[in-house]
Amino acid sequence: MTLAWILVTLRQIESSMSVAVASRRNSILQIIQKNKKLQEIHIPETRLSIERLVTLAPFLNTSEKLFSRSKIFELRK
Repeated sequence: MTLAWILVTLRQIESSMSVAVASRRNSILQIIQKNKKLQEIHIPETRLSIERLVTLAPFLNTSEKLFSRSKIFELRK
């Protein structure tokens, strides 16, 4: 293994992570655009503004429920 190979591999990993984050953010933005009148998303025991949700979007696991309370609380710690 050469240093050049390691650097190329790291760049490929970083690139694929960026694509995944962008994809999740775009999914959230599409939901928001469909619900333009929506001002706040209500979750029991907490309220998140749309802006906060977009901020959290890269960290949400899309295979889980998007608005999972436990995930939101975990991220807010």
